[in-house]
Amino acid sequence: MLTNLNIYNFHKKELKRSFPISQLAGLTKALNEKSQEFVLHVRDEYDYRLETKDRDELILTLKMAHLSVTRENLPIYGIPKIKNLESFCTSENDKRRGINRIPLILARLYDEDFKTDKKNG
Repeated sequence: MLTNLNIYNFHKKELKRSFPISQLAGLTKALNEKSQEFVLHVRDEYDYRLETKDRDELILTLKMAHLSVTRENLPIYGIPKIKNLESFCTSENDKRRGINRIPLILARLYDEDFKTDKKNG
């Protein structure tokens, strides 16, 4: 469940986890046309790896909500030619060991940004 301020994960009717949209450190999506998989990278916590047929609409909504709350773009990363995004998802065990699996800046999709930096021209 997504509101303008928070993300909630329910299993059946039980709340399993919630966090503010401002805690999103980024989002990684599979660029394979057959995949609707994506990862929500949560600052100082473990990530969520998800898949939905409404992925693009959900990502657009998350980007707008994040910009509204933080006044900054939600960094979007794209991973081509990969079976799944498991290797780009920080698990609870990874977090305990100080491992973060957010992609390198080389995978950043700047064309996904709403707000552009016009300092240099």
